[in-house]
Amino acid sequence: MPRKKRLRRFEPRFGVSQPMLDEESKWVKQELDNYLLLSVHELKEMLATRQTLLVTHDANLSCRLSRLPERDRLAMQCMLTRDCVHIGMFYETSIGMIPDGGIADVPSVISNQSAGGIETLPFKTSLFDT
Repeated sequence: MPRKKRLRRFEPRFGVSQPMLDEESKWVKQELDNYLLLSVHELKEMLATRQTLLVTHDANLSCRLSRLPERDRLAMQCMLTRDCVHIGMFYETSIGMIPDGGIADVPSVISNQSAGGIETLPFKTSLFDT
């Protein structure tokens, strides 16, 4: 019997709701199951290859952004940052759906109610610096 086809829908331009994150996380769970069939060695090789690609594309993107007029550059950076925030929210939700994902042990960085304010992460010129 063929699998039921579902549309993947993640459109950050119009905002992202928790039900959207939950639905998209089901797809990540399926993909995670496929990755877990690989050995640790295969996963390490795949990660190294993808990190190399990430560094290359980050350098290319930074170079191209630096050549744009300020207004265009800021607009593109706003869009890119928004998309990265949504992707972070998406993977945070996905990890929470994994049994024993450890989410309860991790304090929220975004909001600290006991301090009465919001903590922000430091700005980095590159999105991919560690």
